[in-house]
Amino acid sequence: MKDKFFNIPLEKQNKIINSALAEFAKNGYTKTSINDIAKSADVSKASLFYYFNTKKELYLYLYEYCYDCYMKEVEKMLCSETKDFFELFLEHQHRRINLMKRHPEMFLFLNESDSNENEDILNEVDIDKLITRHPEIFSITNGFNSNDDKELNSDLKRLRKNFVDKLITSIINKSDMSKFKEDVDINILLDIMKWVTNGYMRKIINHEPINTALDDYILFLKKSLYK
Repeated sequence: MKDKFFNIPLEKQNKIINSALAEFAKNGYTKTSINDIAKSADVSKASLFYYFNTKKELYLYLYEYCYDCYMKEVEKMLCSETKDFFELFLEHQHRRINLMKRHPEMFLFLNESDSNENEDILNEVDIDKLITRHPEIFSITNGFNSNDDKELNSDLKRLRKNFVDKLITSIINKSDMSKFKEDVDINILLDIMKWVTNGYMRKIINHEPINTALDDYILFLKKSLYK
């Protein structure tokens, strides 16, 4: 069915995608109707059902679409030649920020998808298809695409957490960790960096003033924690 959607002009595809992302992010899955999305995208309800059989099919497509976009940015970061932990982390965050600035509704949608009401829906995401489309990510993250991980299909939220954990692990594995002072607790450092970046992202999404650049926070940590 989605083949029909891919046959329409790209500009129209993007308008439907962005409208649907915004509506789901604002109202959640249950309270969003196809009528809402059709009105926002300036298309007919019949057209949406022509492209997607159900609201659920559209929602799952959007979820995979968002992660495709994000994973492509991650792949670029993982190809970096630098071995500096903080430079790798910043490169990843800059790509994430640039993607979010281009598509703020995408991150709002993914945040909303964490709600409990969506758990049964998200269990239907085709994880094997995501792995096939992005083998570089799942191969570098410690055998993520092995046959032993088939059970991940039944728990997407655990997949997401594992992906983030493995991503951090891959950054650590690529980094020269000997630069750190001996008494540095990497887990505490990662928590601090997560809090800083998440707060920074929220300010961007909410259009709040940013007084200190993200790089300044991370470089402060680098100067304090390297030998």
